[in-house]
Amino acid sequence: LVNKFHFLNLNEKKNFSFKEFLSKKNYIIISNSIEKISKKNFINKNFKTNKFNFSYIGRISKNKGIKLMIDSYIKCREKFSDISLHIIGPENHYKESLMSNLKSLSKKNNIFFHKPIYSNDRFNIMTNSTAIFLLSDLECDSVLSKEVWASKGLLITTKNSFNENYFEKKIALIVKQNKKSVCKAIIKSIIDRKSVDKIKENGYKYSQLRLNILHNTKKLTKSY
Repeated sequence: LVNKFHFLNLNEKKNFSFKEFLSKKNYIIISNSIEKISKKNFINKNFKTNKFNFSYIGRISKNKGIKLMIDSYIKCREKFSDISLHIIGPENHYKESLMSNLKSLSKKNNIFFHKPIYSNDRFNIMTNSTAIFLLSDLECDSVLSKEVWASKGLLITTKNSFNENYFEKKIALIVKQNKKSVCKAIIKSIIDRKSVDKIKENGYKYSQLRLNILHNTKKLTKSY
């Protein structure tokens, strides 16, 4: 028998199929957690190609909203020429297809494709990017988002990417899955730095209070 049910967030509990087995005391909600981020304070020149640099880090597939990200970015380039987009992730057919389709546009629009980065260097990219994109059709409990917050980075993401309302916590720029909404967030991250800095600080505080892996592991093991 299970002593306690473990859910990553309230919505996962809400969607649990066997609610008849739940009581007020036999479940615990703890999200995916991360270790304290160790990073050196430097800027990789490969990712500092303009005044404002936007990035995506992770698996490159259709459900990650990569095309929406690229289309929205190119639309914003019409007003802001001093921006760049860096797409960082493993090689696959979809990435090759994107690179092939953008061959004539990449250089013109400052779009750069990179190999995956698994070292702590990725945290410096999260810190120094103007914003990190996460525009997935659906995410269960994204680790990328938590790494961005712990790195004091800015996250531009969709409501579909989470099972928790991060808009209420004011720790990310939440967008709808359309170009107009994503462009609005991109522009805000460029021109409203005071507001953006507050969101980044909120995200960092949230990561320290809620996402500490040592604290949450103790809490989880203690519950069993």
